[in-house]
Amino acid sequence: MTTSNKDLLSKILAARMMSCINEYEKIKNKTTTGFKTVKELCLYNRFSHQNFMKFYYSLPKGSSDWLP
Repeated sequence: MTTSNKDLLSKILAARMMSCINEYEKIKNKTTTGFKTVKELCLYNRFSHQNFMKFYYSLPKGSSDWLP
């Protein structure tokens, strides 16, 4: 894979994860209309709850510096 393809995939995955984080925040605040539980969110996006939570808690709070 060329560097530009890797960059593109990184941006796509980062955008997808950011939308999942935003949805997770809505679930926590009970303002979502899409998912009732975090389990439903994880099943829909095909990743484990454990891995998502590891990623979520490893992010710096209130910052999007991790985005490529």
